[in-house]
Amino acid sequence: MPRDLLHPALHLAILGVCTVVVGLSVVLTPSSEALTLMGVEIPPICMWKNLTGTDCLGCGLTRSFTFMGHGRIIEAFELHLLGPVLFVIVAAQVPWRILRLGQRLAERLGWLGRRTQPRSP
Repeated sequence: MPRDLLHPALHLAILGVCTVVVGLSVVLTPSSEALTLMGVEIPPICMWKNLTGTDCLGCGLTRSFTFMGHGRIIEAFELHLLGPVLFVIVAAQVPWRILRLGQRLAERLGWLGRRTQPRSP
């Protein structure tokens, strides 16, 4: 197996960010107009839309993620075509980073022996 070039702290940071994104996607309540958290509407955070009144390229992405977090794939695609694809990529990072961190820990503890010499035929 090739050596993992990323520092464990970077794996941990990516794991943390992706876990928060996926977690918020599940906790927030989606609609095509706005997001709510426990009944309180969250104001739009898009600076472009706030300044110009027009949608930017990323408008709808957060709501698309929340629809994906609730398993509503069609609505997610309707809000942003890349939303479901990016959500799957972000969500896949969680088990992948856990696996990589677990492998690094196992190597450090000596549970996974490293081959120092090639096998002889």
